[in-house]
Amino acid sequence: MRHGMLIDLDHMSEATFNMALAVAEGVPGGYPLNSGHSSLRGDGGNERTVTANQYERIGKLHGMAGIGSANTDACNWTISAWKALQAMQVSGNSGGIGFGTDTNGLAMGMPTSTSKDTPAAGDPAAMMGDKQQHLFYRDVYSHIAHAYWDSGSSQFKGEIWGGPPAAGDPAAMMGDNQQHLFYRDTQNRIVHVYYDKQLKGPEYWGGPGTHSATAAAGDPAVMMGSNQQHLFYRDSGHNIVHVYYDQGKKQLSAPEFWGGMRGPHNPVQEAPSATGDPAVMMGDNQQHLFYRDSENRILHVYYDEGKKKLNGPEIWAGAESMSNPPAPAEVGRPAVMMGDKQQHLFYLSPSGAIWHVLYDGKQGLRSERWAPAKDGASAQLDGPNMACAEYHAPIAYGRGFSESSLGTHTWNYNTDGVAHYGMIADFLRAVRTMPQHGQLPGGAKLIDDYLEHGAEYFFETWQKAEQQSTKVR
Repeated sequence: MRHGMLIDLDHMSEATFNMALAVAEGVPGGYPLNSGHSSLRGDGGNERTVTANQYERIGKLHGMAGIGSANTDACNWTISAWKALQAMQVSGNSGGIGFGTDTNGLAMGMPTSTSKDTPAAGDPAAMMGDKQQHLFYRDVYSHIAHAYWDSGSSQFKGEIWGGPPAAGDPAAMMGDNQQHLFYRDTQNRIVHVYYDKQLKGPEYWGGPGTHSATAAAGDPAVMMGSNQQHLFYRDSGHNIVHVYYDQGKKQLSAPEFWGGMRGPHNPVQEAPSATGDPAVMMGDNQQHLFYRDSENRILHVYYDEGKKKLNGPEIWAGAESMSNPPAPAEVGRPAVMMGDKQQHLFYLSPSGAIWHVLYDGKQGLRSERWAPAKDGASAQLDGPNMACAEYHAPIAYGRGFSESSLGTHTWNYNTDGVAHYGMIADFLRAVRTMPQHGQLPGGAKLIDDYLEHGAEYFFETWQKAEQQSTKVR
């Protein structure tokens, strides 16, 4: 302090943190201290986070708080920043904030707010038939690997199924003595490879250069029945595209749009745009599609073969949920299944809980929680009025704000999250889309009134540190 140095309290133990505050408060007029990359401590927190009282004391000293961002999406970061500011501004303190990050260092980058990222190369697809159990997954070299267990020979085998490099995770199905694999490649095409006594393909069912089917922006979902093979995927226009192969006609259909602004019109409304990848199932002469929209609701659209009619959309989860009790919003990708004249939906809620929505035609749509929330504080996110459960729109790229690129590779925050340090601008653009919620102002106000003044506030903090250095005994 005698040298006017800037002191960061983070990584100190609780005792050292409080001792440093006490020393700074003992300087006549106070000596500013900073918290570089932390957040407000909640129930069950630890010394790596900052208590409301500690933030208040930092604010009184004209110190600054960098709000940590590792593994935190834009919605939750916005809430964390406002809570830290509220704590710092008690008793009329100024409360300056900055953006705290170890990205490209020791901390993982910030995930997209519309999906949950995992450190694995890709998620698997599996199927069973002909005394064999089959697993498909995307490896670190962008190949689709196939591993299977043959019960007859009691052998475990593996192979690469070929095709162009994969950019997304696979979907698989089995029927008619064939094994079918679908995945999105680096050119945003949907690739089809299948085994019928020998490996065949690749065929291209969607994307550039394929019978007018639009480019894929997400991973596919597939199902088989009625001598047809069905493919669904989310395209770059946030529509849900349906393509199918009719074995009787030996023909691939033209693309249909089951969801999104190009989707079929409901008597009441259009099917909202898709921000999540689809899940599908078939049974009882019906084909069922589920997907997440921009408001984190799960929508249901289905085709009745008897009536030759496409129905929906119905809202199974999220705002305006039809279920009893209302099912909370969704943050992952839904899983569905059908049996015993029941339709089942499972998904991840904002609190980290797994929810189940059931339809059996008798008691209507009803919901229940099958796995608990991460903790009591997180469980509140499943309520109907929590900001992260209500809304988080994807950011828009255009002439004024382009996607980050290097050579031929392009990153999109909506699907990749903060893949590298330069995409913090994308993350803060997502923060700006956060609306006002209760007593918490929106993301645009947070950025315009506080974050963009962070550099000036930091300069003032530095000035005060140098001025106060002469008063340190």
